[in-house]
Amino acid sequence: MAKSSTLRSEAVDPAQRRQAIVSILETKDPLFLEKFSSVLFSENAGGIQFDGVRYSQDFAPRVFGAAWMAAACEAAAGSCGQQDDFYVVDACTLRNQCFSSREQLFREDVKSNFGDEALSLYMLAYPKLVQAIKQNDPTIFN
Repeated sequence: MAKSSTLRSEAVDPAQRRQAIVSILETKDPLFLEKFSSVLFSENAGGIQFDGVRYSQDFAPRVFGAAWMAAACEAAAGSCGQQDDFYVVDACTLRNQCFSSREQLFREDVKSNFGDEALSLYMLAYPKLVQAIKQNDPTIFN
């Protein structure tokens, strides 16, 4: 399996990085996919590169991380609702914030913690990440 240094966009050659990302996406293991959020969305040269655009807002790493965590659940597990998702159950039982899905919970967390601009970024990233995971497509990670 790919080492995290191979995934960082400033490391190694682009073809090697793409192949490492494809190897991770192909696992379709939501827990395994979740672990790579901080590597895929680490800041390089003043921001995060995603789908051909550099995002330098302070909230960008956390927003992309939230979108990735929700997308990994949606694309790989297919079931991340009230009874079967740790994050959803935890938010409902400990914070009295009950949602029907991880995506809904994380979307609301992004909005309440970072505001409308961050929510727009989340709404842009989330469907692209779901599609990338489902199709093993590494092209948006540049």
